[in-house]
Amino acid sequence: MKAKSILEELESFSWKDVNQLIKLGELKFAKRPFSKETYEFVAKEKNYTTVVQIAFISLQKHDPENANLEYAAKLADAMQELARKIIKDKNNKNK
Repeated sequence: MKAKSILEELESFSWKDVNQLIKLGELKFAKRPFSKETYEFVAKEKNYTTVVQIAFISLQKHDPENANLEYAAKLADAMQELARKIIKDKNNKNK
């Protein structure tokens, strides 16, 4: 999957939903799962700033009352943690 497709996939997802799933402790997304490439992109520390920016853009569209960089960073932190858990789970299942 190309980087542009990954970014588009992240932008299209409601980060409000990500927050709900994190609160519930779910490792699966209710509406639709991201591609493996997207999880891998989010999990990499070097992509953190980009994930925060995408979260902020998505919040502006889907949750304007919470659209600020501080909240976007919290969601990006949680999304990174979730992506890393999902990747670890998948890797453990493939052993």
